Amino acid sequence: MPRHKIQFCHHQSGFTLLELVSSIAIVGVLSSTALAKFSDLGRDSRISVLGSVSSSLHTAANITYLQAHLQGKPGVNQDKSIQYQQNSVLIQGGYPKADWNQSIVRIIDIDVAEHESDPEKICQGFDFCGKGDLQSTNALVSSISLKPGKVALIWMKGTRAIDQCFMYYHLPNNGSKPDTGEITSGC
Repeated sequence: MPRHKIQFCHHQSGFTLLELVSSIAIVGVLSSTALAKFSDLGRDSRISVLGSVSSSLHTAANITYLQAHLQGKPGVNQDKSIQYQQNSVLIQGGYPKADWNQSIVRIIDIDVAEHESDPEKICQGFDFCGKGDLQSTNALVSSISLKPGKVALIWMKGTRAIDQCFMYYHLPNNGSKPDTGEITSGC
């Protein structure tokens, strides 16, 4: 009787240890790269929001200037008030003063605290907090080269202005056009 060889087919089911370890290593490298990429998104979004608020305030200041001319009150270095969107707004040289309660909060259309906030405290209860009538030599804005004048600050909910994450509105005393900008080193 002839003998037949019985052959067993060994089919692999699953992955080898080397394949599993290699896959885990590749996924680890990819996830660490993605984490590094996306970890700065919070900072980037805060900076972007501050830039948008700065642009909005700059535009509102220019509109106030136009309103002052239309209402016949553009005088340089004269403290006056104009009607702006049904609010009385204090102006100097036709532009809004850096006064939080009487000017800035009345021209900007965002969820802001209606009364001045403490730059050393975390902004809560509103999307933005602010402080006005600061001297341009104030320590919070000392890193910027500003002409003598007044400054108003706006910072976001969950942050403090003293942490160097805010935008500013600066109205020089010499009657020149105001400027806005952002301080983002602490965002």
